[in-house]
Amino acid sequence: MIHEVEKLSLKLKHHNKPVLSIAASPNYIWSSGEDYALTCYDRRAKKLLKRIRMERISSSISFTEPYLWVAGYDGYIKCFNNEMKIVSKFETGHSQPILDMAHNMGQQLLPVRMEGSRCFLQTFIL
Repeated sequence: MIHEVEKLSLKLKHHNKPVLSIAASPNYIWSSGEDYALTCYDRRAKKLLKRIRMERISSSISFTEPYLWVAGYDGYIKCFNNEMKIVSKFETGHSQPILDMAHNMGQQLLPVRMEGSRCFLQTFIL
C-alpha cells in the first residue's frame, strides 16, 4: 500500500504552489492549492481528469458520495458534482478565511476559522 501511495504522490504534481488539502475516493483524488487550482485525478486511468481555477484559495476539501465540498478564503462552502460543476454555495457568515473543514457521517459540515487566538467551529446540517 505504501508503494502505491508513493507512486501516486509522484504523479500528483498538478499544482505550482503548495497543496493545502486532499480528498479521495476509490476512483478519484481531489486536491486544492495556493495556486487557486482545484484538481481531480482519476486513479483508474492514472491521469489528471480536470483542473479548474477557483476565484479564491480553497483551503479545505471533503468528499462524501456524490459531492465534493470545498471551503476557502472567501468564507463560503461550495458543493461540486462529479463533473466539478458547482451545484450549491453556502454562506457561512465567517468574516475570516475557513482554514479547515470536516464532514461527518451524520450529514454535517464543520468549518473552522480563526480570529486572533480564538478558534470558531460551526455546524451545517445538509
